[in-house]
Amino acid sequence: MFMAQIEFSTTNAPDMHNAAQATNGLLAAWYHNGQTIDCGEIFVGPDGGIRTWVSIPEQTALDDANNGKWVNRALSELERCGANVSSTEIVGKNTEGDPVCTCEDSTALLLFASLVSTGSPVLCMDCGHALPIYKVPPFESGSHETLRCWNKIYKACDTLWIYSQTGEFFALREMARLDSSLTRHGRAVCEIIEAKMGIPTFYYLDRGKSRRNIWREQVWARERARRCPSCNGEWLLPESVLPFVDFRCDPCRIASNLSP
Repeated sequence: MFMAQIEFSTTNAPDMHNAAQATNGLLAAWYHNGQTIDCGEIFVGPDGGIRTWVSIPEQTALDDANNGKWVNRALSELERCGANVSSTEIVGKNTEGDPVCTCEDSTALLLFASLVSTGSPVLCMDCGHALPIYKVPPFESGSHETLRCWNKIYKACDTLWIYSQTGEFFALREMARLDSSLTRHGRAVCEIIEAKMGIPTFYYLDRGKSRRNIWREQVWARERARRCPSCNGEWLLPESVLPFVDFRCDPCRIASNLSP
């Protein structure tokens, strides 16, 4: 992940308020297209120029080739208001961001999110790193809102579970049960991604973690023996694909973890 400084020229803008609104509109469009990790805040300098700093998943994230329909519309609106992007500069590397997948051909993808994840919820199952959202073909509306909506709800559930107060067991059921609303939503997203990209896309079904720290031999054996909750088939992997993927059912497109 990188930090970028973006400058906007407003020399031809007859109304600074409209130019600032159009700038915010572009920042929001970039964010929803996955080209930025955050929307950033705009600052107007003494010369009337607008500046902002945003985190981006890779150095080429803001290239025109990655623009979606709504980003191009936002750029057109910015131009209509007499403003434009005058410069984009990479000012440093953000070491706290999620690494980005650089595989040329991923063999499988995983829909996964957590309280602490910052980037795309679509992970490459070969390297374990995030596939930027703009590299996923847009959904029916020409945007990625269906994917982003699932990501936000999942992270909200994980937050409730981690903080262990109001709604914690509701949140765990949503993340762990095959028949939950969150799981149905996520599996539908996986089907869309697989249909558009032609890459097997798995849904991560969280097993949860016991707070009792009991890891007896019989518990270990019972956990390893559990079967796919969808087809009841065997799905324990010979070895973990990722640090948190110990089970995978190829026909059902479900993955999960061993739970202590």
